[in-house]
Amino acid sequence: MTVRLNRAKISGPATNTRVKLIKSTGGVGGAVNLSNAIAAYYKFDGDFTDSVGGHDGTGTLIDFVSGKTNQGIRSNTVNTSVVSLQNPVNLGTSWTVNVWMKDPGGTYADFLLTANDDLTSWSNSIKVNPDRSFGMWFGPGEYATAFVELVNNSTFEMLTLSYDGTTFKIYVDGVSQTVTLLGWSSSSVVPPFSPNHIGHNCFGVVDEMGLWSRVLTSAEVTALYNGGNGLTYEQTIASISRDRPRLLLKT
Repeated sequence: MTVRLNRAKISGPATNTRVKLIKSTGGVGGAVNLSNAIAAYYKFDGDFTDSVGGHDGTGTLIDFVSGKTNQGIRSNTVNTSVVSLQNPVNLGTSWTVNVWMKDPGGTYADFLLTANDDLTSWSNSIKVNPDRSFGMWFGPGEYATAFVELVNNSTFEMLTLSYDGTTFKIYVDGVSQTVTLLGWSSSSVVPPFSPNHIGHNCFGVVDEMGLWSRVLTSAEVTALYNGGNGLTYEQTIASISRDRPRLLLKT
């Protein structure tokens, strides 16, 4: 008897031989490959380097502080503090942004990502408002928004926002949230997202920011959350699921 499966080959006598497919245990579970279509990743461990490559930043009035993993960043003054990227991260119309943040709330909106050269404008930005609403504000004049209300302001939260060209999804600590849409109409258009600034006026601590040019699945978001421990960049690009079929040969 010969059995072939995924280039595997088992040979032996056919008498009283059974082959059974089972799933291995371990790994991050589900169909997970977080290195797929990752466009940029920022550890913020003492610099503004894009670990993927090509979108390094330059910080102005940004402090390095204790983060979720090693260091994170935080603004140290109003209006002029920002990380400017050398090249915009062109995510297109289907994308995901994932970041760990500890936001104490306060007077100013924390701009996590902005695709806008005019930093006095709120349009085309992902941010956390003083009222703890987190989401995306877009269009000229910030005419529409998709957001959720955050609760925790004392510890790091993992915030995930994705858009597939039609629908926004927002996760907090790996859990999908009900998204509120305001100012949305049939004429609402979300332009291709190409962020070129990080952390403008951001007085919350930001760490481990990843950007993908595709929508992550719920299993991938769960893998990123990793039971509240998060993943480092090295773990992220190595996190290809081991939850694959294997052969069990019984004779």
